[in-house]
Amino acid sequence: MNTATRRTNPPVNRFKRSLVLLLVGVYPWLGACSQTPNNAGLSHYMLPPDFALLLHVDGERATNNPLRQTAQYLVEPNRAFHAAVGGNIAADFYPQPIKTISREEYYDLAGHALANQLMAEPTSPRSQFVDARVVYTVELRSHGLLHRYTTTPEESPPTVQLLKRLVSLLPRGYQPHPSQAVPASNPTPKN
Repeated sequence: MNTATRRTNPPVNRFKRSLVLLLVGVYPWLGACSQTPNNAGLSHYMLPPDFALLLHVDGERATNNPLRQTAQYLVEPNRAFHAAVGGNIAADFYPQPIKTISREEYYDLAGHALANQLMAEPTSPRSQFVDARVVYTVELRSHGLLHRYTTTPEESPPTVQLLKRLVSLLPRGYQPHPSQAVPASNPTPKN
Protein backbone atom coordinates (compact mmCIF):
# COMPACT_ATOMS: atom_id res chain seq x y z
CA MET A 1 0.00 0.00 0.00
CA ASN A 2 1.46 3.36 -0.99
CA THR A 3 1.32 6.57 1.00
CA ALA A 4 -1.05 8.21 -1.48
CA THR A 5 -3.76 5.67 -0.59
CA ARG A 6 -3.32 6.31 3.11
CA ARG A 7 -3.74 10.06 2.66
CA THR A 8 -6.96 9.70 0.70
CA ASN A 9 -8.73 7.55 3.35
CA PRO A 10 -7.99 9.19 6.75
CA PRO A 11 -11.69 9.52 7.77
CA VAL A 12 -12.23 5.79 7.17
CA ASN A 13 -9.16 4.86 9.24
CA ARG A 14 -10.27 7.14 12.10
CA PHE A 15 -13.73 5.57 12.01
CA LYS A 16 -12.25 2.06 12.21
CA ARG A 17 -10.01 3.02 15.13
CA SER A 18 -12.92 4.65 16.95
CA LEU A 19 -15.09 1.59 16.40
CA VAL A 20 -12.39 -0.76 17.72
CA LEU A 21 -11.80 1.41 20.81
CA LEU A 22 -15.52 1.60 21.46
CA LEU A 23 -15.91 -2.19 21.26
CA VAL A 24 -12.89 -2.79 23.49
CA GLY A 25 -14.30 -0.37 26.08
CA VAL A 26 -17.87 -1.71 26.04
CA TYR A 27 -17.18 -5.46 25.77
CA PRO A 28 -16.25 -6.02 29.46
CA TRP A 29 -19.52 -4.42 30.57
CA LEU A 30 -21.60 -6.78 28.46
CA GLY A 31 -20.62 -9.72 30.71
CA ALA A 32 -22.03 -7.99 33.80
CA CYS A 33 -25.51 -7.98 32.25
CA SER A 34 -25.64 -11.78 32.24
CA GLN A 35 -24.84 -12.17 35.93
CA THR A 36 -27.41 -12.73 38.66
CA PRO A 37 -28.88 -9.55 40.22
CA ASN A 38 -27.37 -10.19 43.69
CA ASN A 39 -23.80 -10.46 42.42
CA ALA A 40 -23.99 -8.29 39.29
CA GLY A 41 -20.72 -6.54 38.66
CA LEU A 42 -18.83 -8.49 41.33
CA SER A 43 -16.25 -10.86 39.96
CA HIS A 44 -14.04 -13.22 41.93
CA TYR A 45 -11.01 -10.95 41.71
CA MET A 46 -13.01 -8.10 43.31
CA LEU A 47 -13.94 -10.11 46.39
CA PRO A 48 -11.78 -9.76 49.49
CA PRO A 49 -9.34 -12.59 50.26
CA ASP A 50 -9.91 -12.10 54.01
CA PHE A 51 -13.72 -12.39 54.00
CA ALA A 52 -15.10 -14.13 57.10
CA LEU A 53 -18.49 -14.20 58.71
CA LEU A 54 -20.15 -15.28 61.91
CA LEU A 55 -23.93 -15.44 62.17
CA HIS A 56 -25.48 -16.21 65.55
CA VAL A 57 -29.20 -16.90 65.69
CA ASP A 58 -30.67 -16.28 69.13
CA GLY A 59 -33.96 -17.93 68.43
CA GLU A 60 -36.47 -20.54 69.39
CA ARG A 61 -35.19 -23.75 70.91
CA ALA A 62 -38.17 -25.96 70.09
CA THR A 63 -38.56 -25.37 66.36
CA ASN A 64 -37.52 -27.13 63.19
CA ASN A 65 -37.44 -23.90 61.16
CA PRO A 66 -33.71 -23.32 60.50
CA LEU A 67 -34.29 -19.58 60.09
CA ARG A 68 -35.68 -19.30 63.63
CA GLN A 69 -33.69 -22.02 65.42
CA THR A 70 -30.85 -21.13 67.77
CA ALA A 71 -27.61 -21.66 65.87
CA GLN A 72 -24.11 -20.42 65.22
CA TYR A 73 -22.51 -20.40 61.75
CA LEU A 74 -18.93 -19.45 61.00
CA VAL A 75 -17.06 -19.19 57.69
CA GLU A 76 -13.33 -18.52 57.81
CA PRO A 77 -11.09 -17.07 55.09
CA ASN A 78 -9.63 -20.56 54.50
CA ARG A 79 -13.22 -21.62 53.58
CA ALA A 80 -13.67 -23.73 56.75
CA PHE A 81 -17.38 -23.93 57.59
CA HIS A 82 -18.34 -24.37 61.25
CA ALA A 83 -21.85 -24.82 62.62
CA ALA A 84 -23.73 -25.66 65.79
CA VAL A 85 -27.51 -25.93 65.61
CA GLY A 86 -30.18 -26.25 68.31
CA GLY A 87 -30.09 -26.21 72.09
CA ASN A 88 -28.54 -23.47 74.22
CA ILE A 89 -25.81 -22.14 71.98
CA ALA A 90 -24.18 -19.02 73.36
CA ALA A 91 -22.60 -16.38 71.16
CA ASP A 92 -19.14 -17.20 72.60
CA PHE A 93 -19.16 -20.83 71.39
CA TYR A 94 -16.72 -21.85 68.69
CA PRO A 95 -18.48 -24.58 66.68
CA GLN A 96 -16.63 -27.59 65.31
CA PRO A 97 -15.70 -27.46 61.62
CA ILE A 98 -18.10 -29.38 59.41
CA LYS A 99 -16.45 -29.10 56.03
CA THR A 100 -14.45 -26.93 53.69
CA ILE A 101 -16.79 -25.15 51.33
CA SER A 102 -15.98 -24.73 47.65
CA ARG A 103 -14.58 -21.51 46.22
CA GLU A 104 -17.92 -20.91 44.46
CA GLU A 105 -19.85 -21.24 47.75
CA TYR A 106 -17.36 -18.92 49.46
CA TYR A 107 -17.62 -16.36 46.64
CA ASP A 108 -21.41 -16.63 46.74
CA LEU A 109 -21.49 -15.75 50.46
CA ALA A 110 -18.97 -12.91 50.10
CA GLY A 111 -20.67 -11.61 46.94
CA HIS A 112 -24.08 -11.62 48.63
CA ALA A 113 -22.76 -9.75 51.68
CA LEU A 114 -20.99 -7.12 49.56
CA ALA A 115 -23.70 -6.72 46.92
CA ASN A 116 -26.35 -6.19 49.62
CA GLN A 117 -24.07 -3.83 51.55
CA LEU A 118 -24.20 -5.88 54.74
CA MET A 119 -20.85 -4.36 55.75
CA ALA A 120 -22.83 -1.13 56.28
CA GLU A 121 -26.02 -2.69 57.71
CA PRO A 122 -27.10 -0.76 60.81
CA THR A 123 -28.21 -2.42 64.01
CA SER A 124 -31.97 -2.72 63.96
CA PRO A 125 -33.79 -0.76 66.67
CA ARG A 126 -36.28 -3.61 67.10
CA SER A 127 -33.51 -6.12 67.85
CA GLN A 128 -32.85 -4.27 71.10
CA PHE A 129 -36.28 -5.14 72.46
CA VAL A 130 -36.56 -8.04 74.88
CA ASP A 131 -39.76 -9.33 73.22
CA ALA A 132 -38.03 -10.11 69.91
CA ARG A 133 -38.37 -13.88 69.45
CA VAL A 134 -35.53 -14.23 66.95
CA VAL A 135 -32.45 -12.02 66.81
CA TYR A 136 -29.56 -12.32 64.37
CA THR A 137 -26.10 -11.12 65.37
CA VAL A 138 -23.75 -10.89 62.40
CA GLU A 139 -20.02 -10.21 62.25
CA LEU A 140 -18.41 -9.64 58.86
CA ARG A 141 -14.70 -9.21 58.19
CA SER A 142 -13.64 -7.82 54.84
CA HIS A 143 -10.63 -5.83 53.59
CA GLY A 144 -9.23 -5.72 57.13
CA LEU A 145 -12.42 -4.19 58.57
CA LEU A 146 -14.85 -5.68 61.07
CA HIS A 147 -18.55 -4.82 61.06
CA ARG A 148 -21.02 -6.16 63.62
CA TYR A 149 -24.76 -5.63 63.62
CA THR A 150 -27.84 -7.08 65.24
CA THR A 151 -31.17 -7.39 63.49
CA THR A 152 -34.38 -9.38 63.23
CA PRO A 153 -35.67 -11.44 60.29
CA GLU A 154 -38.33 -8.84 59.58
CA GLU A 155 -35.87 -5.93 59.53
CA SER A 156 -33.20 -7.38 57.23
CA PRO A 157 -34.29 -9.66 54.36
CA PRO A 158 -30.70 -9.75 52.98
CA THR A 159 -29.54 -11.23 56.31
CA VAL A 160 -32.28 -13.87 56.04
CA GLN A 161 -31.00 -14.70 52.54
CA LEU A 162 -27.47 -14.99 53.94
CA LEU A 163 -28.74 -17.38 56.62
CA LYS A 164 -30.53 -19.46 53.96
CA ARG A 165 -27.25 -19.76 52.07
CA LEU A 166 -25.49 -20.91 55.26
CA VAL A 167 -28.21 -23.45 56.09
CA SER A 168 -27.93 -24.85 52.55
CA LEU A 169 -24.26 -25.65 53.27
CA LEU A 170 -25.19 -28.01 56.12
CA PRO A 171 -25.00 -31.71 55.28
CA ARG A 172 -28.42 -33.31 54.83
CA GLY A 173 -30.03 -34.12 58.20
CA TYR A 174 -27.27 -32.40 60.20
CA GLN A 175 -28.40 -31.74 63.79
CA PRO A 176 -25.38 -31.59 66.13
CA HIS A 177 -25.72 -31.18 69.84
CA PRO A 178 -24.27 -27.90 71.22
CA SER A 179 -21.85 -29.90 73.38
CA GLN A 180 -19.85 -30.36 70.16
CA ALA A 181 -18.91 -26.69 70.33
CA VAL A 182 -15.90 -25.51 72.29
CA PRO A 183 -15.59 -22.16 74.10
CA ALA A 184 -14.21 -19.32 71.99
CA SER A 185 -11.23 -19.03 74.34
CA ASN A 186 -10.00 -22.37 72.96
CA PRO A 187 -10.12 -22.01 69.15
CA THR A 188 -8.50 -25.41 68.55
CA PRO A 189 -11.13 -28.17 68.39
CA LYS A 190 -10.58 -31.01 70.86
CA ASN A 191 -10.25 -34.51 69.42
